[in-house]
Amino acid sequence: MAFLAVLLLVVLALLAVAATQLWDYAVVRLVWRPYAMSKWFREQGIHGPSYSFLKGCNEDVRSMKEETDRLVLDVGDHKYLPRIAPHYLKWRGQHGEPFLYWHGPQPRICIFDYELARQILSSKSGHFVKNDAHPTLLALVGKGLGFMEGADWVRHRRIINPVFTIDKLKAMCCDI
Repeated sequence: MAFLAVLLLVVLALLAVAATQLWDYAVVRLVWRPYAMSKWFREQGIHGPSYSFLKGCNEDVRSMKEETDRLVLDVGDHKYLPRIAPHYLKWRGQHGEPFLYWHGPQPRICIFDYELARQILSSKSGHFVKNDAHPTLLALVGKGLGFMEGADWVRHRRIINPVFTIDKLKAMCCDI
């Protein structure tokens, strides 16, 4: 009888842990956090399409890309954004710059200002980290300088930096 009581207590404890994990993941991460973040960004003046549970804006992006699949581009024209990313242009027109959109439950901010992008990418604060590459892509191209961060990036950059001086670049190219 004591064994059953201990077993029941263990099962109840496991159920309590599972319920709190489910609450944290389902309610907090997938419902409350996106709502709170979109409200926080709206208060700062950054608007965008609304969050859809679990899907974010993925269905809107997919439908806009399907609409532009039949769009034929001129070979000499370099304006490819209406074909490959029509959602950026549509949301930019609707919500202004910058705007917030959702990739699943993750918020993303889209900017079009080159100077702002340069400041963000050159920031050493650590707030803007590189996304992890897909394992298939890493197997294909390897973990080169584009996929490194931190001390590894600094070490590799220091090694290859002397190769890219003007004199060596001129020697590698045609006679300039």
